[in-house]
Amino acid sequence: MVDITVTLTSVQYKAFQYIAYSPEEWIQNAATSRALSAIDEVVKNEVQRMMNDSTVTNIPADKDTIVMNCVQPTAQQTQDIKDAPPS
Repeated sequence: MVDITVTLTSVQYKAFQYIAYSPEEWIQNAATSRALSAIDEVVKNEVQRMMNDSTVTNIPADKDTIVMNCVQPTAQQTQDIKDAPPS
């Protein structure tokens, strides 16, 4: 498990209280929901990649294993490639 800390100003927190009963719970739910969407996207792409790879003989049955063994670049790696000066 990874802990991620979000820092808000007092003004931001007060404004968040206007829209959310519990800002902490809202942020946790938003992050969890987005991560679940990302898991589904990674699994879809990775299963398709494995199905197209004739050297792959087994596809894991659970999403966690697929994501943890994924060979797709991270968003940071993709952005770094885009930002790299032409060679």
